[in-house]
Parts: sequence; structure tokens; C-alpha cells
Amino acid sequence: MKPKYDFIFGDLIENHYASEDNPRRKGIFIKKNSKGHFEMTDGKGSFWLSASDNEKLVKIGSVLGVVRE
Repeated sequence: MKPKYDFIFGDLIENHYASEDNPRRKGIFIKKNSKGHFEMTDGKGSFWLSASDNEKLVKIGSVLGVVRE
């Protein structure tokens, strides 16, 4: 069963599959693209895709200060 994520733009996401020294362990969620991947950034100009079926993605905050219940 694929995990269900409800990330929004600006959510700070941690990938627990990535090692502690991996620069892509933490990223800022941009959007889910048409292929089902999450577009992520480090906020410093680097962009990458993260698989949306990764059950080890955890929201750890928001760079925009958005709080959802």
C-alpha cells in the first residue's frame, strides 16, 4: 500500500532513507509532478525529485510558518 501524503508548498520534509550526511535528507516541498514524484529544493538553488511512494518521508516543519490541523 502506498503512503498518503498531504504536503503543501513550503513544508520542510525529512527523508529517513537518506543518510545523516546526505545533503538531500532534508528538503522543501514544492509540488507533486504529473509523474507522481515530489519536487524538492534545498532553498539554495538545488532541486531534485523524491519518490512519492517512499514511506520514510516525514514533515518536520514549514519554511512559511503555515500551521494546518
